[in-house]
Amino acid sequence: EVKVIVADSELAIRRNDFDAAVKMLNKVPQESPAYGQAQMVKANIYLTHRHDKRAYTKCYRDLVEMDPSPRSYVLLGEAYMRIQAPEAAVEAYHRALKLDP
Repeated sequence: EVKVIVADSELAIRRNDFDAAVKMLNKVPQESPAYGQAQMVKANIYLTHRHDKRAYTKCYRDLVEMDPSPRSYVLLGEAYMRIQAPEAAVEAYHRALKLDP
């Protein structure tokens, strides 16, 4: 079911129906293995189509909150770099290093 939600959201994106895509992606439960992918797709919608940097980074902060792993912190750091926030990126990268030197 979750894979269907993600696929449906991608179809909505192709139709430029970004609100519908975000609503669908919000239905992916945190326990799902597809949650990370859903958050990243949603983040891309926020940044690319809505130009909402705050919502974009929130998707990645939510990933870190759910799974505070080095990988999650690296993804968060990359997200901050993408929006030209190097100080926040460095902090995220440092946290990743503390978890996995």
